[in-house]
Amino acid sequence: MAWTSLNIKPGVIRQATPYDAPGTYWDTNNVRWVAGALVPTGGNSRITNSAAPSAIRKLFSWRDNTSQIWTAIGHESGIQVQFGSIYDVTPASFVGITGVGGGGFGVGVYGQPEVLSPTSAIDDTLGTTTAASNTVTITNASPCVVTWTSHGLTVDDVVKFSVSGGGSLPTGITAGTAYYVIPINADTFWICLASGGKNGTKINTSSAGTGTFTASWIVGQDTYGRQKSVNPPQYRKTDFWSFSSFGQDLLAVCSSDGRLLHMAPTSGTPAAMDVPSNAPTANTAVVVTAERSAMLIGAGGNKRRIQWSNFEDYNGWTSTATNQTGYLDLEATSPLITGIRVKEGVLVLTSHEAFLVRYVGAPYFYGVEKLGATSFATPNALAIGGNLVMWYGEESFWVYDGSAVRALPCPFFNDLKADYDPLYGNYRAHMHESGVFPEFWFDYPDLSDATTECSRYLIWNYAENWWARGQRAVTASCGAQTGKFPIGSKTDKYVYQYDDGTWTDAGVSRVGTVWAETSLLPVNLQNLGIVDVNQAMVPVDPQHGSQNYALTFYSRFTGDQAESSYGPYTPRTDGYTDTRVTGRDLRMRISATNDNYWSLGAVRMDVRPGGGDR
Repeated sequence: MAWTSLNIKPGVIRQATPYDAPGTYWDTNNVRWVAGALVPTGGNSRITNSAAPSAIRKLFSWRDNTSQIWTAIGHESGIQVQFGSIYDVTPASFVGITGVGGGGFGVGVYGQPEVLSPTSAIDDTLGTTTAASNTVTITNASPCVVTWTSHGLTVDDVVKFSVSGGGSLPTGITAGTAYYVIPINADTFWICLASGGKNGTKINTSSAGTGTFTASWIVGQDTYGRQKSVNPPQYRKTDFWSFSSFGQDLLAVCSSDGRLLHMAPTSGTPAAMDVPSNAPTANTAVVVTAERSAMLIGAGGNKRRIQWSNFEDYNGWTSTATNQTGYLDLEATSPLITGIRVKEGVLVLTSHEAFLVRYVGAPYFYGVEKLGATSFATPNALAIGGNLVMWYGEESFWVYDGSAVRALPCPFFNDLKADYDPLYGNYRAHMHESGVFPEFWFDYPDLSDATTECSRYLIWNYAENWWARGQRAVTASCGAQTGKFPIGSKTDKYVYQYDDGTWTDAGVSRVGTVWAETSLLPVNLQNLGIVDVNQAMVPVDPQHGSQNYALTFYSRFTGDQAESSYGPYTPRTDGYTDTRVTGRDLRMRISATNDNYWSLGAVRMDVRPGGGDR
């Protein structure tokens, strides 16, 4: 009997094939390593009693002066806070993330409608969004003339017609059909079928119709050379929420709205967030400094400016000879995106550079140092944990360690880039530090997922330097620095606490989704030919049984063959696992068999030479 110790190193390493990094893990889902042992990640439980009005894009928790926890829930159309119950605190005249108009110009086949994503809340949906509507009259003529006073429509805007009052549209016009506008003057226009292209054959009518006619301007069928009526993600900046605590108060900026927002915790129902009257508008993000100043990124619409309030006064923005208010315009090659408070000051990032803003004392109060080149792809994929700040860039992950910015190698970054949705990734990807484990979690949309929402994640453990990956649908997240557990939101717009030890997905079994697969096992590196594995010996955590997971083996004789599967095998209570495995090249899969904790240490296998060779 030849017992071979596997000693598989923690962490996923994905090279071209499982053959290229033997003795490592090839893929994982819902697992991590703790002190070298493989264990399942904790489950999650729902903690909000009602869904947000729109997709949640940012979560932030802080404590008031009585040490009670509050949570800000930034969704696409406004903001809520959770303090026991959920309260809407969206201020008046708020411009949500999906409420930004304008954008680029149409692309595709000249004169043909452009169909945008039907599943996205960011862009328009198949030309069904009504931008404006009005009661109109339609002549019985060849061609017919539509009268809409001060219509404001252009030569290739799309309109659809409807009728009320039990009547019928003039013969020649079909309700719900898309027509292009051909303006005559400010109050009248002809129409032609959109399928025929702009300036096509004008529509004739052969009856006057009856009832009340309504024309609706429909956006989403934008054509080549025409500025879009909406602002789809191909052409717009990434809008996002930023939150920071000013003592017990909450400060926020949503970049689509641009105003500095403020809320003070109170008993009873919180009022809508107020807008500090003296603060600049058209801002991008907010950070509260260690000196208790509210620092605005992209302040006042100047995308390379940082501006800070008087110390201890989030509404003190008017500069005087006796206060600390001021601003700096950074020598940046691209607009400032966001910032995060670090021990040394405030780290400010653009798409290509990192700056450190430090307190320098009177009379300038803050100075700036360029730390160097970087890449920064998505505003919410930025987190701080331990002594590190981590963020995602187009060609690498990056970290700031208090002194310098450096690229962070990821052993499966090429796979990440192949999966990463290049369009929606920069809108939806986000990152948080666990707060329970020394881990950064990065969630991102998978290119193959039609929802365009985050569906994959990766973990970097910065204490032990291992990486893992998996699948989950989380739209926003926040670490456990304030609360006991990390929190996150799902596509159902509820908030959940994660890693809470429930071992289920909000009461739904995770069996089948908790597993790890190895690359080539180091049991036949001396080319012994075919081998047989008769038993495996698995160390058992004395506080937990060994019946909570099973082992499955995959084997093949050459790298080009399809794998044969053996198992699953459940360990015996005495620590032995009986197997019946044959092959030259072997891999192993560990799968949870129920929703309980388990731990897998170093595995030993009874490997013997098999009969014959191939």
